[in-house]
Amino acid sequence: MDIINVNLPTNGSFKRRNKTDEIILHHAEASHASVEEVNRWHLERGWTGIGYNFYIRKDGKVYRGRPEWAVGAHAQGHNSRAIGICVEGSYMTETMPQAQLDALKGLIRTEMRKYPGAKLLRHKDVNSTDCPGAKFPWAEVQKYNTETTAKKEETKMTVKEFAAHEERYQAERPTRSRIRMLPRLGRRRQTPVLWTVPSRRVR
Repeated sequence: MDIINVNLPTNGSFKRRNKTDEIILHHAEASHASVEEVNRWHLERGWTGIGYNFYIRKDGKVYRGRPEWAVGAHAQGHNSRAIGICVEGSYMTETMPQAQLDALKGLIRTEMRKYPGAKLLRHKDVNSTDCPGAKFPWAEVQKYNTETTAKKEETKMTVKEFAAHEERYQAERPTRSRIRMLPRLGRRRQTPVLWTVPSRRVR
């Protein structure tokens, strides 16, 4: 997955996280905000830098915030164990664009592979807040709360598609009694020919 590095300024050095067993999702609570703007807001609070490890714009571009190994500043009591992912937007009222949703799913899958067994959580699941918003598409993204969930989902869809294809094939296929195969000529494929038996006239 492409992660854009923009070398954000900091107020010092980050501390290294000793473990990662949570991935916590946030919204910026701002309809339009670049990763540079979010970093500036956090610096103005006296933080070392942007609190999130990743930031996703509405156009689907994914930016690196803090180094992935760094202790975050996004969920009190969980920063030393969690990856923080924030999406641009205010999802108490807005609807997430498909490009952003697809990028979020892709990033979650990538991080789940890196940290098997990690829990996928919303900010509101660990702190008293509405973040990431009432209209955040949690039903969509929570499917990826384990490393293997996405793979299982893909397998189920493949089976469904195959079954539908087989059903259409059987419905459209002529009955065997109505098919006569031409003899094989060299290596040419046999071609099915439809024929009907004329009915006898009753006198």
